[in-house]
Amino acid sequence: MSDQSIVFLLISATLVLFIWGRVRYDLVAFMALIAGTLVGVIPTHGVFAGFGHPAVVIIAL
Repeated sequence: MSDQSIVFLLISATLVLFIWGRVRYDLVAFMALIAGTLVGVIPTHGVFAGFGHPAVVIIAL
């Protein structure tokens, strides 16, 4: 299966879980991040790199 197909399935599953609403949104996002890493479409060195950006910290506050 190509990376494009995997990403499409991952995004589709994430959207379905967001719309379904039974699982907390932060857990769905974290599961999508981990799943993308496990299947190899997100490089392991960049998994949590976005959390170090100042904009994320400002929005979290």
